[in-house]
Amino acid sequence: MGSDINYTLTVTNNGIGPAQTIVVTDNLPSSLTFVSCNSTGAAACSGTGNNRTVSFSYLAVGSSATIMLWPRLTARVGEHFKHGVCQLGDR
Repeated sequence: MGSDINYTLTVTNNGIGPAQTIVVTDNLPSSLTFVSCNSTGAAACSGTGNNRTVSFSYLAVGSSATIMLWPRLTARVGEHFKHGVCQLGDR
C-alpha cells in the first residue's frame, strides 16, 4: 500500500493516413490514486482525479507515441485490483 506503479501505453497509427486529434482516456480504478502523467509526441495530459485524458494533435502513419502514467497503489495487502483497457479515439 502506498507504492507508486507505472503504466506504459503505446499508441500506434497503423492506418493508411495520418491520425488527427487522438484522445486516449484511462479511468484508473479506485484502488489506485493518480500521481503523474508524461508522454512522447507532444501530447497533453489532463483530467481530474483518476479520470485521465491524453490528447495528441497528430500521429503520422506508422509512427508511435508513448504514454506513462504513475498512480499510487492504495489497495491493502491481500486485496486485488483490476485495470482494463483504455479507450482510444480519432476525432
